[in-house]
Amino acid sequence: MTQRAPRSFLVLLAVGLVVSFSLGMYLEGWQLRWLQDHPISVNLISGVIAFCSGFLTLAIGYNWLVDADWIKRRARQTMAQWHPLAQDVASAYAAYANHSSAITLANVNWAPIDPGHDAVSFAGQRQAAERFRNAGLAAKDPVLRFIEVHAESGSRATAVAAQFFDALERDEDTESAHRAWDRLVTAVEADVRRRHRRERASDPDR
Repeated sequence: MTQRAPRSFLVLLAVGLVVSFSLGMYLEGWQLRWLQDHPISVNLISGVIAFCSGFLTLAIGYNWLVDADWIKRRARQTMAQWHPLAQDVASAYAAYANHSSAITLANVNWAPIDPGHDAVSFAGQRQAAERFRNAGLAAKDPVLRFIEVHAESGSRATAVAAQFFDALERDEDTESAHRAWDRLVTAVEADVRRRHRRERASDPDR
């Protein structure tokens, strides 16, 4: 489903609707006797109004579905380029999140929530944090380049990425980077869809 209903077809339906409706209102207001004497003409005018309004509604709805499908497919293709860039960060993020479910940051020192819990440890938490930080910093240039190409200057993804990498560069602020990564992934997906939506609106026939 890629081909939209032609714009000329929509214009033709809209003009037909306006003309037939205006004619019907005029005849009803000033030529009521003529309408009463010509029931077939009345039915024809009503039929044109129904035809134009019905098909115009269907065409607009169809075009909306076509545009939504086009945006979805383009966004999926673009995000396929994002996933390899973010794969190492996402993997380290998952490991860090598992440790964070049992260990929290107290001031700038790592402290276990449950010291007796054998599944996680201070060393494992610290190692997961370092892996997450290193993976994030290694992905900095590719991620920023992706955002520059596929988002827009001043986009939310740009701002969130700045927060994410700033938090990574502060060695003690892994928790802030952890939360910023969640927001960054969401912002990148939203900005990619927004850009493709704007592209489609500017050139519906592409």
